[in-house]
Amino acid sequence: MAHATQNRTITDAMQRQITIPSEVQHVICSGPGCLRLLTYLQAQHMIVGVDSIEVRGVDADARPYAMANPQFANYPVFGEFRGNDNPELVISLDPLPDVILKTYPEWGHDPVQLQQKTGIPVVTFNYGDLTGAQSDLYDSLRLMGKVVGKQERAEAVIAFFENTLEDVQERMATIDRPSRSACYVGGIAMRGGRGFESTMSSYTPFELLGITNLAAGSTRQPQASHAVVSQEQILAWDPACVFLDVSTSMLQPENNGLRALRKDPSYANLSAVQNNTVRGLLPFNSYTQNFGSILANVYYIGSELYPEAFHDIDPTEKADEIYRFLVGKPILGQLEQQFGGLVFQSISTSD
Repeated sequence: MAHATQNRTITDAMQRQITIPSEVQHVICSGPGCLRLLTYLQAQHMIVGVDSIEVRGVDADARPYAMANPQFANYPVFGEFRGNDNPELVISLDPLPDVILKTYPEWGHDPVQLQQKTGIPVVTFNYGDLTGAQSDLYDSLRLMGKVVGKQERAEAVIAFFENTLEDVQERMATIDRPSRSACYVGGIAMRGGRGFESTMSSYTPFELLGITNLAAGSTRQPQASHAVVSQEQILAWDPACVFLDVSTSMLQPENNGLRALRKDPSYANLSAVQNNTVRGLLPFNSYTQNFGSILANVYYIGSELYPEAFHDIDPTEKADEIYRFLVGKPILGQLEQQFGGLVFQSISTSD
């Protein structure tokens, strides 16, 4: 690159030694969640192109990082989403990226081949999460921060996650385990919206709160978090504590989880339906996990189930505090508008 007078070597998630310019000015983000992490690092201005997910029009967008940066839709496209990069489009970008940042390197275009075809260094990252793969998330933030010169911000984001999780743990430490609720969450989005029977066997907000997830044993595959349970099983559980991913309310009638709760006579016998104690949650599975929405859900669930432990928390204010730090804007209002005012509300199950 004309502006790079020196190079440096880093080790990426695939344990490859990658030579990159000493000063990186331009990048592109390939793969689910990659541009989200770059936004967390306050370095989204460095991109020179986007993948196709950033320019497609949708009725409801559950990606706060993109909602806070509508300019992403105006960038040239270098390939299809989920890492299906087009080398010819990449090398047509002006200016060229100094580095290609790539999450989920096992998806889409092979990183080694992409680097060979474009002549541009490809740095890979393991996306991670806030539970079992926390170290991957923190390693990726640190590595990405090192690549783009945002090491200090990377440490600030990690500290924010750590402090937030510690705050939740301290609050829940005041609640005895036997008195914690057993809950079900339905309508979980997974590569698009799903019906009420769509759930997660390891629902992150429940895990972070230490509450029992009734669907925890609903899949035989330990690594398969998403699960579809039968209506019969939900009726047998008869959960008094029911949450609904509000993205399901945007679907056509045959897949709409909220409509099922309101119209299906079988569900009329559920205690939560009879007591009108179904509560709406933010979708967070949209181009992989949106960590801000996960944490916002944690505080809302905690406030609803354990008001004494979360007595000083206003969930809507907390959500915007989280979004403001991570993506730079308080965007909960936009999410509420998109999802019909159902976010963080007790949802009526009667017509």
